[in-house]
Amino acid sequence: SLPLELEVGNKTYAFHVVTVPEFDFINIYGTDVTAMKAITKFPDQNPNPVLKITMDGKLLYTNNAGQYIKEEWEIDIGDNVPSSVVDQSKLDSSLPLELEVGNKTYAFHVVAVPEFDFINIYGTDVTANRILEDKNEEMEQELQDATQMQMSLLPKSAPEIGGFQIAGSSVATKEVGGDFFDYLIPEDDQQISIAVGDVSGKGLRGAMNAVMSSGILRLASKNESNVSAVMSEVNTSLCYNMEQDMNVTMVLAQFDHSKKQLTLTNAGQHAYPLLIRNDSIEPIKAKGLALGMIPAIPYKSTTVGLESGDLLLLMTDGITEPRNAEGVMYEESGRLAEVLSNMPAEMPMDELVDTIINDVEDYTAVEEQDDDITLVAVRVS
Repeated sequence: SLPLELEVGNKTYAFHVVTVPEFDFINIYGTDVTAMKAITKFPDQNPNPVLKITMDGKLLYTNNAGQYIKEEWEIDIGDNVPSSVVDQSKLDSSLPLELEVGNKTYAFHVVAVPEFDFINIYGTDVTANRILEDKNEEMEQELQDATQMQMSLLPKSAPEIGGFQIAGSSVATKEVGGDFFDYLIPEDDQQISIAVGDVSGKGLRGAMNAVMSSGILRLASKNESNVSAVMSEVNTSLCYNMEQDMNVTMVLAQFDHSKKQLTLTNAGQHAYPLLIRNDSIEPIKAKGLALGMIPAIPYKSTTVGLESGDLLLLMTDGITEPRNAEGVMYEESGRLAEVLSNMPAEMPMDELVDTIINDVEDYTAVEEQDDDITLVAVRVS
């Protein structure tokens, strides 16, 4: 009475062969059992969990990979699986049902096979994927927090100081670096010091160190007007309060209109300040060690005489070092000189800063920006 199973093309049939001698012929009744054979053969070979249940949710079978699910659900053959699995089989949806089973997460594809009166459940362990997604969400939130922290450091507007027109801007990268700038004004309003800093490191760590550096700088500048002394005090504080593998590069520039001079000290910033005068562009090559590396070292200052019409640009390496598709850095391309030569003499300072930053971004449009862009411009009236 057992049927004869034969593969016919890409299908499998169970043939019941019935002899009818009185009429001198044989009847052959075929049943397509392709799906049934695949179901009974495949699960044991599947490294992922496969369970079979009745249409009303009673467990009929589980392969070796599904034993963990059976144990965590505390069921055995003949017991009911969670009702949500049965409900999923009634939905016309290709989306999997995700359930936490013990300390794992599974995506279950629930497929009803009404012609054989059962439901197949195909599980995939997606625990690692969900952990990665959660981690990515945490990182995204961290980046948002770092961006907000970084933006909170930046001045809301430029101060109005007699004899100078000032503007500044900082554009954070996708990863968020540690650029910051600040305006430090003594009570007599006769001078203004401008700091442009770049903290090593990315993300929340870089942003937190930028906040700390900015706070130490403000405290140090309250009681000291000499830029070299301020820089030394900031350095000593950072050496004792910042991780050993971190440092800060910074330019601190003091503008004195009554003396018509700029006094500047540089702690490791390779993007030298630029003095633009009468169509010439000259870097102010003051040098010094980055902050937070060696305590109690002196920082030398450089003094530059100022003239009406002078334009000073203070920046981080996000301006000078971005490369185009050919690998040429912006500072080597000649683009800055071209941009400055095309600017009207009386261009508003905010517009001037935005024009330069936009040109840097256009220059590297095909390459992803991997460093913050910070620029402060000062024009002598």
